[in-house]
Amino acid sequence: MWVTVISIRLKVKNTGSRAGAEVVQLYVHDPKPPVAKPVRELKGFARVELLPGETKMVSFDVSARDLAYCDVGGKQWKANAGTYELQLGSSSRDIRLKLSVQLASTYTQVIPFLKPQTPAFPATNDLAAYRPARASSEAANTEYGSHAGLAVDGNNSTYWKSRNADAQWLAVDLGATHRIGRVRLTWATDRFGASFARAYHIQISADGNSWQDVDAVANGQGGVETREFAPVAARWVRVQCERRAGREGYKIVSFEVFAPAPATDQ
Repeated sequence: MWVTVISIRLKVKNTGSRAGAEVVQLYVHDPKPPVAKPVRELKGFARVELLPGETKMVSFDVSARDLAYCDVGGKQWKANAGTYELQLGSSSRDIRLKLSVQLASTYTQVIPFLKPQTPAFPATNDLAAYRPARASSEAANTEYGSHAGLAVDGNNSTYWKSRNADAQWLAVDLGATHRIGRVRLTWATDRFGASFARAYHIQISADGNSWQDVDAVANGQGGVETREFAPVAARWVRVQCERRAGREGYKIVSFEVFAPAPATDQ
């Protein structure tokens, strides 16, 4: 019988003579995927530290959303009714336990950033709005998505999230060469702690391959940060994150690029 959330509990034991640690990973395998998908998708992990002979309990919660794929045409997350396999192991190549679950009825959830807007593209001075974006990495299993385009979709309830590593970047193609002089970053905040960059660079490029620094931050504070720099011509703009403020990956709600601020009379 399917319920909204399935709770999985398993015991992990250190059978060795020394203290150690294990990372238990949870994957979902869809035996009949309706679209091209990885053979298994990471949906959760837990690190366990154990003394010799010690046993600890590890638990995971799995919801219908964890089984879903992005149905672009339907503008929704979707999981078809049927059988799915939950796999647990120390890595994707070392699966120790498999469990079949049955989804009794098809699950759908509207994706906010794909919902039609009126007008479709509101007027804005932000040169990066709705432009193609790409990133060094995208975290898996986030409720509001994680891909690069969420940082330029004009929706403050979505964000790009990187993997949990220091050196990560987010880049946007402005579509043509523009004279720019200001970037505004809005970092997400959540219950897991700091998710912004303490140290980062603003970079530009003509082709999206070769990058040049135009600004550097050594003590970022999170929240909304506006950076102004000497006006420069660029087609691509990138934030190169170097050092995290916390253990989570970077989360950017919006990445905005503007022309230089108008000169003011002194």
